[in-house]
Amino acid sequence: MAKISNIDVNSIQFVGGKEITSLSKVSGFSTSNIPGWPSSVSCKPLTLSYDPGDPGIACELLDIQPWDFSNDLGILYRPGGCGAEVADPGFYAHPEGIYYFWDGTELSGPYVCGDPPPG
Repeated sequence: MAKISNIDVNSIQFVGGKEITSLSKVSGFSTSNIPGWPSSVSCKPLTLSYDPGDPGIACELLDIQPWDFSNDLGILYRPGGCGAEVADPGFYAHPEGIYYFWDGTELSGPYVCGDPPPG
């Protein structure tokens, strides 16, 4: 769990007069990369399979999970990590036969499963 001065951030509402969920950086670190940081980000689940380097393996749908995606920010988060745990870069396939590439900051696609990766 994220802490400030050894205090669980979930018990803190304001820092310097600002709501803790509105802070985007603390000591120069992005709060979206701090595990357990509370967030006001809203996400919708995307049912996807993941592989770090091969869209063909992602398209096999071997490990389907509900990844979190923020339409407002355009950020893909780990399952259950909305606003706090950004997803690892790689290929993410949807059961409808399409895949996306997430580089850690931007989601590109959709591409058709079976087509070569972009670039």
